Amino acid sequence: MKILLLLDNLVYNDKRANNELQLLCELNIETIIIHRIEAGKPESDYYLDFKMFRLFDTKLSGIKEMRARKTYVKELLSKFEFDAIWAHNQMQYHIAKEIKKERPNTILIYESRELFHAWPLNYSSSSSLFLRVKTWIVRKYEVRREAKDSYLLDYLLTVCDSLAEVLVPYFNVKTKPIIIRNIPPKIDSISKTRYLKDKFGITDDSKVLIFSGSNVYPKTRNIEPVIDQIANQPNKSLVILAQNNIHRKAVEDYVIERQYKNIYFHDTVPMKELYQIIASADVGLVPTWNKKDLSYWYALDNKIFDYVLAQIPILATIQPEYKKIVNQYQIGLCINPDQENAYLKGFDLVLGTDYKQQLKDALEELNWDVEKLKLKDFLLHLNNKIV
Repeated sequence: MKILLLLDNLVYNDKRANNELQLLCELNIETIIIHRIEAGKPESDYYLDFKMFRLFDTKLSGIKEMRARKTYVKELLSKFEFDAIWAHNQMQYHIAKEIKKERPNTILIYESRELFHAWPLNYSSSSSLFLRVKTWIVRKYEVRREAKDSYLLDYLLTVCDSLAEVLVPYFNVKTKPIIIRNIPPKIDSISKTRYLKDKFGITDDSKVLIFSGSNVYPKTRNIEPVIDQIANQPNKSLVILAQNNIHRKAVEDYVIERQYKNIYFHDTVPMKELYQIIASADVGLVPTWNKKDLSYWYALDNKIFDYVLAQIPILATIQPEYKKIVNQYQIGLCINPDQENAYLKGFDLVLGTDYKQQLKDALEELNWDVEKLKLKDFLLHLNNKIV
């Protein structure tokens, strides 16, 4: 079997894609990676044992790039032979569908890590009416495009049961969804350090709550109530580790305007550094309390498993998938943010409980070596089917 893998994120920073590629390598399944263009990097390269082609422009999502996407379809059809095409994002999925129309025998796999049709619109702090209207129009177009021609989809991959329950009828998928959670491989040597306290000058007697994610968004993921409750509390600090972009800038402005002193911001880091940094905090935060945006309500955030790997307890909100993990393994506390000072009280309760043994036990099950067995079975089934 030969797979054409269409990636959206930079492969070096995409933990899930890296785990999948490592497994494809182990199974000796020939894979061609189609990747984003990178300044200063060659058009073709090798990643692991696979040939990688830097083809996709970073502006792939705009309506005016429709002609460019048609060019990608023609180029991929003319350059490569493959049995299956695996799309990692709704933009790549659109290209994959057009390819399948030309090559109907191609097996089409769509990996949907969220409910794209239920995403909120993250405008950052912009007050521009033009930007808001433009963003709304683009999103409507892209949602319709994702759902269109869903009969072409052969297999759906996603990250949790709740998302699968929505996506299967949404795409009218005839095959059983493959649910692979975003769980990282175990790392043997993670030790507790003073990294965050030393970096931000936090006192020894202060306890550190950390939010770790690719992005932190204003007004959509409930970060402001956490900030308000932890801000200026004695012996408590909040560190937000996220990309330094317009979304984080809006959250930083929120902190500055209120003159909060114990809220700190840290840029994202390479994966090999991330877990050691997280381990220098006391509690991991998952605050996505958003009842109206189902993509967030049903999400199972990567950060939950990152906190388990770093062996720190979790303070999360009471969404369905969070409760399944936190309550089943007894590795923290899920709170209802609609209750007064729920984050602050929950932080104190977590700090007052010893979770060391539960976190150690959870890591024996919540690691990629266990999780990948489901994906391995699927890929072997697919390979046997094609052969």
